[in-house]
Amino acid sequence: MTSAAQPRSQTLPLLRRLNPIRLTMALFAWAADWIARFFAPAPPRLGEYHRARAPLRDKMVKRTIYSLIIFTGLIYGFMVAIFPMAFYLYMGVPLAIMALMIVWALPERETVPERQMEWLFWAFFISLFMWPNYLAIALPGLPWITAQRLFTAPLVLLMLVSLSTSPPFRERIKSVLRDSPWITRLLLAFVAIQTVTLIFSKHPGDAINRYLSNQMEWTAIFFVSCFVFMKEGRAEKWARLLILMAIALSVVALFEQRKQAVLWAGHIPAFLAVADENVQRILAGGARFATGLYRLQATFSTSLNFAEFLGLTTAFVIHAIVTAPKTWQKSLLMAYIPLHFWIIWGTDSRLGMIGFYGSFLLYLLVWSVKRWVSNRNDLIAPALVLAYPVFLAIFYTASLFWQKLNRMIWGGGPQQASNESRKQQWSMLWPKLERWPFGHGVTSSGDILGFTNGAGVITVDSYYITVLIDFGVLGFFAFFGMILTGALQAYIGGYRARETEAQLLLPTAVVLVLFVVIKGVLSQDDNHAIIYMLLGMVAAFTHRARVRQREAKAVASSAANA
Repeated sequence: MTSAAQPRSQTLPLLRRLNPIRLTMALFAWAADWIARFFAPAPPRLGEYHRARAPLRDKMVKRTIYSLIIFTGLIYGFMVAIFPMAFYLYMGVPLAIMALMIVWALPERETVPERQMEWLFWAFFISLFMWPNYLAIALPGLPWITAQRLFTAPLVLLMLVSLSTSPPFRERIKSVLRDSPWITRLLLAFVAIQTVTLIFSKHPGDAINRYLSNQMEWTAIFFVSCFVFMKEGRAEKWARLLILMAIALSVVALFEQRKQAVLWAGHIPAFLAVADENVQRILAGGARFATGLYRLQATFSTSLNFAEFLGLTTAFVIHAIVTAPKTWQKSLLMAYIPLHFWIIWGTDSRLGMIGFYGSFLLYLLVWSVKRWVSNRNDLIAPALVLAYPVFLAIFYTASLFWQKLNRMIWGGGPQQASNESRKQQWSMLWPKLERWPFGHGVTSSGDILGFTNGAGVITVDSYYITVLIDFGVLGFFAFFGMILTGALQAYIGGYRARETEAQLLLPTAVVLVLFVVIKGVLSQDDNHAIIYMLLGMVAAFTHRARVRQREAKAVASSAANA
């Protein structure tokens, strides 16, 4: 009996321990003890010491961070292995958001990297015209790394860091924007419309890529221009660089005309050679189908963009001739005008001629009005203002009846095919615009319009059509309203200006008006960055004038009180 009962008495405590109720209570007790130790405060320290964190909590935080990094790496590795290269752009969105959050969280400071931002601004301005945008480093699945992007990326980063960390810098930019409210409102409205219309894009990858480029090379450049042109002498430096680049590109075009081909075609290093059909078409050069004549394009992607650049530059060349302090400077610039005209002729582009002749006509009017107001005893200025309608009528009549001038401006013969194409595109636009007037997203105009030229290439020949399809009716009024508002504000500022530098607003007003006219026959946007720079210049000069007015009123009021 004793030997049989002994095993039973030994197994009873074990059965009691295996009771599920006791096990559950023990598990809860262990979990509560673990949680209490995890959140338990550190032992008390002396007053001059900081309270230490719980050691177990530190380990858990580190392990959680490491786990998230490993998990994120696994997800990205899975996406790289499964999804195509076109999807890589979406993978960068979380990283971009994290970078913006880091910039936003940076501590505040009083100073900003002004010299670095200004240097990058000038580097971008020079590379915009002096380096072909189609010579780039093309990595699989990523946007082209062009010279412009190499400068705009750090420039935008420095600007965002300055806005995030420097209250004085933010206040300076805000003060400039407050003195140009309509330009600011229309600019922000256009950015908002560009953002919203991305939802309706049929090719979101291409649309996002182009959208980001536009914000960096247009919108961000406007804000940087507001900062740069607030400083004395920067606008004059910008105008001198623009004229020098126009002269340099004209010389390049002379050698191109002699060779009848793009100068660097066949001599491009392998790391800059982009295997793209459009790039090969650009390097092959262009000629009008009806005449077979080679069309100069210099560093631009097409002869039309080159002609637009030269046409818009003409007003600043004229202004430099008028305001040059020395005779030899006037003589050199006047000697350049025939070469300027000859290169525009070599582009075989009407829009270049519109910019050239329009610059002379509009600048003559604004200069004469300003001279008459500033010098009431002058005889030349009032004579030019009163006779201006006659000059305009004579030029218009000559453009109708003089065959060469008529073809330069209105087209005809070889240009008739372009006229017919634009008429057909406008007739195709209205039904599509009535069906959806809110915009289909950037880069959508060609596919939505569906017009192909004689070579079977989808094309759009008017930026009016492009904006209406991409950004809708509201986007059209926001974009062109912003530019026309800038032109009006520039004319008023140049009309009232007394110092030499502020008089650059006169050719600026001319360029902005001509840009709106030229966009009726050109859909490409290679030169849009220069327009955003000019808008930033207008805003900066307006702010400088308002500051002087406020200072003068403060001095007058203090003198009256004294």
